[in-house]
Amino acid sequence: MPLVVFSGLTIAGQALWVMILVIAVIAVIATVLLFAFEYFFSTVPTRGLPRGKGLGVALLIALVTVLAFDVGMGGWMLVLHFLFFMPPSPT
Repeated sequence: MPLVVFSGLTIAGQALWVMILVIAVIAVIATVLLFAFEYFFSTVPTRGLPRGKGLGVALLIALVTVLAFDVGMGGWMLVLHFLFFMPPSPT
């Protein structure tokens, strides 16, 4: 987030939307990394799942985990910004 703050980028005059966009990009990267971890090191090897089912399980775990975190964090940012009158751009 310091990158967004120091760059001064805004969408519709608010840095919040740029922060949410950056978080979305990071979420995609996090999902790929978590999927790789679950498939190669955690869920599939320890449970002995077949390859096809292992792909599905690892993908589901990665998607649900990252989505839950990002919906919670993004939702809380929106609540704070629009309901508790945070400034439009961080300083």
